[in-house]
Amino acid sequence: VWCVTVPGLDPDAAVVVASLDSYGVDDLFADESGKIYLWLPNGVYAFTASGTAYMATVDGAAMLTTQHFSIDTFTLADNMATFTLASRLAPDVFATWMDTVTFEVQFSTNLTDAVWTALIAPERDGITLTVPFATDAPSVFLRVLAQ
Repeated sequence: VWCVTVPGLDPDAAVVVASLDSYGVDDLFADESGKIYLWLPNGVYAFTASGTAYMATVDGAAMLTTQHFSIDTFTLADNMATFTLASRLAPDVFATWMDTVTFEVQFSTNLTDAVWTALIAPERDGITLTVPFATDAPSVFLRVLAQ
């Protein structure tokens, strides 16, 4: 088994973990820095801790991510940026997460300074996000944030 550190929780507060019932996750409390520690064998685990979705991949070591999606396809045409998302969670967990999440699309023209500017809220159609975007900059970096 490997230790999976789950951050971002309320310090010294009770934590309810769902979808890991067979791993002794009852009566957990976050430490003073807002973390809990789970011991899991090799595998991929999608779970929630106090309502926040997490994904852990354990394969000889543990890696925890709150990156619940990746960008499957991207197009920029007619001054519209379109992103199609791909799930990194189990389908039922991803569907529940999509019902509660808000997305923000940001752009930067220079990654060295990393100044990000938010665009208007993207339109959502299932797993597709569309937002108006046009620029005269020779190169632009776009990112999608979820909360």
